Amino acid sequence: MQDSPSQAARAHNKPPRVWLLMGKKSGDNNQLLALAESLGWPWEEKHLDYISWELLPNRLLRTTLLGLKREACDPLEAPWPDLVLSAGRRNEPVARWIRKQNPGTTRLVHFGRPWARPRHFDLIITTPQYDVGRGPHIILNELPLHRVHRERLREAAAEWKSRLARLPRPWHALFVGGHSSSAHFTAAGVQYLARECNALASGSGGSLLVTSSARTPRGALDIIKAEVEAPAFYFDYSEESQSGRNPYFAFLALADVFVVTAESISMLTE
Repeated sequence: MQDSPSQAARAHNKPPRVWLLMGKKSGDNNQLLALAESLGWPWEEKHLDYISWELLPNRLLRTTLLGLKREACDPLEAPWPDLVLSAGRRNEPVARWIRKQNPGTTRLVHFGRPWARPRHFDLIITTPQYDVGRGPHIILNELPLHRVHRERLREAAAEWKSRLARLPRPWHALFVGGHSSSAHFTAAGVQYLARECNALASGSGGSLLVTSSARTPRGALDIIKAEVEAPAFYFDYSEESQSGRNPYFAFLALADVFVVTAESISMLTE
């Protein structure tokens, strides 16, 4: 029986080396970060980008880096990790390739529904909508892991409360998602959402706290701004790097009412 990463690391008096394979989906990445933060070990984020036709080499070869834009990715090279956390179809072949470079030592934990058989991973952490089934190396959670905890909410509230104080209460947080495999954001749909939220805030004498997300289509926030007459604060996720820190956790901590678009199980869980 092999030692776990933590057992092997203790034998050398050092924490295990952990890699997080960070893709394009915030919900997937947040689950990796949530687990990494809870483990209490240092970790390295490996940010990956993919070719447009990655599905072909990934499905044919299954253990490969041919689906990556190598020049746009963080380096994947020795010293190899003891533990790899991954999520999503695109990262499966990458995780398995990494273990192939370090056989017998690197362990793989995958989130969601892998395309490969579960036996190719040491642990799968999944939720009911993926219908992965049962097994000794499968953890079925009712909801995805998330990074919301009391201390983070407390810190975010302290940072943002004074900046939002001019807005009348109650505060209605509107978390705007976007396109997914089961939902498509149309201009008409965004207008309807904005009008309903405007009526909700205006009817209560309160205001809106609006944030877009990584999947929100371009122009959706402009449509909302055009429709809303109630007092409001807006945060454009696409401009996060220029606009300062994201108030998402502050909205979770401070809002009296939440309106969440339904295509993201991660946002609904949080």
